[in-house]
Amino acid sequence: MEEFIKEHTGTIILVVLFLAVFIPGGLIILVVLFLVLLIRGLILVIVGDYFENKAYKRPNYLDNLRLLKEFLERTDSLNNYVNWVEKQQIETAYYSVGKFFRNKTRSYKKEPDVKKFNERY
Repeated sequence: MEEFIKEHTGTIILVVLFLAVFIPGGLIILVVLFLVLLIRGLILVIVGDYFENKAYKRPNYLDNLRLLKEFLERTDSLNNYVNWVEKQQIETAYYSVGKFFRNKTRSYKKEPDVKKFNERY
């Protein structure tokens, strides 16, 4: 929707001006349309914030986040060289965390460690 608005801003402005000038009651229609869009935007913000905040309080998320931080600490403490046995042990130990956070970097954008984890795992 945002891309559509960016691409067609000029056309939208012309249509709005046309409605306001040439159609009787066009100004009233524009005011009502503006109010509807404003209310819709507020509802989306409120509902989006509710579900986003709820996602950060789930026990499953919190457990996996704890393990994620443990993974990052463990990988930070490793030397430059890790043999394949150690690598396999780490992958196996944190498989469930990897599965939980896979492709969720954007979903948990308030937590930068998720992005770091997905880059490393």
